[in-house]
Amino acid sequence: MRYEDFVNYAKPFPIIDSTVINAIPGNSRTLSNLLMLWVKKEKLMRLRRGLYALPPQMSAQPLSGEAAASLLYFPSYLSLESALSHYELIPERVAEWTSITTRKTMRFVNSLGRFSYCHVTPKRFFGFDRLEGQGSITYLARPEKALLDWIYLDDRKVADPGDYIDILRLQNTESLSRKKLMETAGRFESKKIAVAAAALSRALKMTS
Repeated sequence: MRYEDFVNYAKPFPIIDSTVINAIPGNSRTLSNLLMLWVKKEKLMRLRRGLYALPPQMSAQPLSGEAAASLLYFPSYLSLESALSHYELIPERVAEWTSITTRKTMRFVNSLGRFSYCHVTPKRFFGFDRLEGQGSITYLARPEKALLDWIYLDDRKVADPGDYIDILRLQNTESLSRKKLMETAGRFESKKIAVAAAALSRALKMTS
């Protein structure tokens, strides 16, 4: 298969997985060798084993880092620093896409960036929205859930939960809902989160 023919076939797909690859007619072993060659020549991006994307200039649906985060390791949703930065609740622009998953903790590095996935139990896998745009889907934590996810997974000893305000350098907290924060905290079934949410509710300026 010529590279141009492969591009024409794969162009509509933001991500090229086994379903797309297996539907391409021809010898599968030959195609596998071609994929490795095109990756080596930087004509194809290898996101992880068995998962590829065309370079942005070749694709009809260029893959963003946000969308890649949700597709690389499923099920997962963007949360933690990535979501907090998205909502401008922290001042930093993050250098790594951080997500929550019910699968084991994992990390990937590819040409789109660094992607990390933190494990939680299924009962704590909630509080996110499905966003569609530019032919791809992103799963993103709601702001209150992103904040509590971060606190839940933080393993440092914090005597006063109010210290998280300074640790995270929280800002623009008026965009948070006190009611949603407490409702989300209740679903965690975690004493640590219940105490932290109550402290933050008292200390931060939020909507009702």
